[in-house]
Amino acid sequence: MVRLGEWLRNLRSSPPSAPRQASRIPFKLKYGYFRELLQANDQVLEFIAELEDALTGARAFGPEELRSRLDRATLATFVMVKNLNLISGGRYDELYLALKRIHAVMLGELTVRRAARPAELVVPLDEALRDAEDALGGKMANLGEVRNRTGFRVPDGFVITTSAFDALLEHDGLADHIRSCLARAPVDPIELTQVSSTIRRLVLGAELPVRLRAGIERATAALCARVGRPLRLVVRSSALGEDSAQLSFAGQYETVINVEPSDVPACYLRVVASLYGAGAIEYRRDHGIREDSTRMAVGVIELVEAECAGVMYSRDPGQPTERRVLVDAVPGQGVGAVAGAVAPDVFVIAGNPPRIAERTIAEKRRIQVADAAGGLSEVELAHDRRRRACIGDQQLLELARVAHTLEAHFGTPQDIEWAIDAAGNLHVLQSRPLGMDVAPATGESWQPLEGQEVLMQEGTCACPGVGVGIVMRVETEADLERVFNGSVIVAHHSSPTFVRVMRRVHAIVTEVGGATGHMAILAREFGVPAIVGAPGAERLVSGTEVTVDAGHTVVYAGRVSVLLATALHDGLSARRPHRPGEVERLAPHVCPLHLIDPASPGFRPEECRSIHDVTRFVHEKTFAEMFHLGDDVKSSDEASAVKLVAHLPIDVYVFDLGGALSAGAGAGGEVTLDDLASVPLRAFVDGLSDPAIRWDRPRPVSLGGFLSVLGESMVGPPPAKHGLGRRSFAMASDTYLNFATRAGYHFSAVDAYCGRSINKNYVQLRFGGGAAAEERRVRRVRFVEGVVGRLGFTVQTRSDLVVARLHKYPREDIENVLRTLGRLTVCCRQLDMLMDSDAVVAPFVEAFFAAQYDRFT
Repeated sequence: MVRLGEWLRNLRSSPPSAPRQASRIPFKLKYGYFRELLQANDQVLEFIAELEDALTGARAFGPEELRSRLDRATLATFVMVKNLNLISGGRYDELYLALKRIHAVMLGELTVRRAARPAELVVPLDEALRDAEDALGGKMANLGEVRNRTGFRVPDGFVITTSAFDALLEHDGLADHIRSCLARAPVDPIELTQVSSTIRRLVLGAELPVRLRAGIERATAALCARVGRPLRLVVRSSALGEDSAQLSFAGQYETVINVEPSDVPACYLRVVASLYGAGAIEYRRDHGIREDSTRMAVGVIELVEAECAGVMYSRDPGQPTERRVLVDAVPGQGVGAVAGAVAPDVFVIAGNPPRIAERTIAEKRRIQVADAAGGLSEVELAHDRRRRACIGDQQLLELARVAHTLEAHFGTPQDIEWAIDAAGNLHVLQSRPLGMDVAPATGESWQPLEGQEVLMQEGTCACPGVGVGIVMRVETEADLERVFNGSVIVAHHSSPTFVRVMRRVHAIVTEVGGATGHMAILAREFGVPAIVGAPGAERLVSGTEVTVDAGHTVVYAGRVSVLLATALHDGLSARRPHRPGEVERLAPHVCPLHLIDPASPGFRPEECRSIHDVTRFVHEKTFAEMFHLGDDVKSSDEASAVKLVAHLPIDVYVFDLGGALSAGAGAGGEVTLDDLASVPLRAFVDGLSDPAIRWDRPRPVSLGGFLSVLGESMVGPPPAKHGLGRRSFAMASDTYLNFATRAGYHFSAVDAYCGRSINKNYVQLRFGGGAAAEERRVRRVRFVEGVVGRLGFTVQTRSDLVVARLHKYPREDIENVLRTLGRLTVCCRQLDMLMDSDAVVAPFVEAFFAAQYDRFT
């Protein structure tokens, strides 16, 4: 909101100048302003809908996405205000001040209520709290919170802050090189991988600023001194937004395990470089996060020599309302369970007091342990441990207690990484918000669908939903570049690298993996139906079509249409709900609509209290301005119009605002019906020229009606005052029409937009005047009111004037309405001469809809 904010702050009482005489603006220019205004209105309404979805949990905003979307919506609102003033000749300057006031309030709500980011490049974990997320990143801020405020055991360590990241990027122009690469980052997966590799090489080859290297070395030495023995370290990412309530970035950034203290500076660069991995870039793109807002903090903590480790959820995503802790555990280091590469033992601890309600023991052949040379290595697990639980019952109950405590402390369900060392000590390695999902519709009585071939029925639901597609086996990361839209990925083990194709695939099935793994988290974020830990996935043959019912962990052969009818895979049901925060603070200044009634004295710019109010006011006044577009026709303008040559009751002249006529038409000053390319104009003229209405024969006139017209014409104003004449003007584009008709002593105007966007489509009608006595003119208005009211218009009448509006209908419906209004225009020309009594109004309405046009002609 920076540039717009600067302009609004500088705004005083003199907003951008607009011409004071709207009639002086050329029709095409005025229409251009109008069209741009409609597009801006669509953008704002879309954002309002997204914000309302976020309030209900149906949509999640990334940490930077919300600000970016608000920025665009506010700018679009400004465009609407500016263009209304350009169209109207500056009659609504007060709207600028209203928008400035609302904008200032929103900026106040966006002021992050956290501790200020410290200038230190390195911060000890003992000083880390979740209030310092801007400096420490979400992961390390939360881990410091656990260490310093809950009393649970957390490995000692320190954080290399986002200030250090800034210093690194500014050193030797590294930031400029990265921005240059990202500016041309393509969508094509192969080219994106190449750009990513270039950036990561730049980071890995960068020289640390002297002050930063010295700070890391001092913090490492102090950590070794505090521990008092030789130690190995873990260097892990803690980017802004990572492990937040909205987004997890699960598995997108690097963690380097079993690091020598002297290698910390080099490993720091590895973690920073992972910020620019191809999957991470795509993830940020998918969630609307600007690259220039991305910053990386890095945590350095003591490595726990784990006997067993894993992940637990303080709530079971399948039954989120129940007091159930879900635990995945593996022997050795827990990275295999987190990455989905090792089949874990799975436990459910339920009830109060807690008890182990469910246990599934996997066969574990190999485990990952810290290698003496650094990193991790796989070793064979002893035969007597392969089918044995890797964790004891008392330890499971202790895990449940920790999970409940952390959920209560953070105020939301938690996703927790843990490890237990050789002495039996439990260490908390991570705690982040857990996105809760719609529970799969399972039950004890459930059975596969009859008559359908079941290819597989096993595994664990990682994300509920139904997806249909062609099976594609993924064996390596390179295979992801070949994944096509609508496919079903089948792989040996789950992987967070699948995030690169989650916008394109319809389902994921893996032989190995757990519901608490990184890929499962990402699948729930993207709403991709996923089954993990299903050995039967090997039976799914590449190139065959299957239907995946992830909620019931079943895969059917072919397309099962009955399941698709109730599929959850709509991108919403499994998406993370938003947690209280900026959305709740911003929504009252964006979403509510306080300006309801345009006729109310309170319908004024000064009463606008939300973005929605401003757009509503602009929308209403813009229609009123465009309604009178035909009133601006001057004799000097008529030279630019072309005459429509057709059998019509009035002479029609067309102003082409862009796309109203076929190419080359009108060069001789005339066009035919075949030359009309404007959708709304063609529809209206189709009704106007309906051969069933014989307007060209003598009209039936009652004696009273004739005398009434004669009397009014003698005592009323001269013909010039009535705008008499048979000329009618149509200002039209491919999707827009303003048709002003003066036939006899009455006038009518139709203003319409008829395109593919339902939100933009509308029809307005203004009808009034006439030469008969007032009571006859009023009867005709009541007739018009009866017709358009039945068509779905909102109608307002005043004496012999009717104003009606219909909006947000599909294009085909708008076309049909315009044809009907064309017929109505012909039938109404001198209907007041037949309006002898109030009793004839309703019969004429019925006759019109029965196509009994002889009654009118």
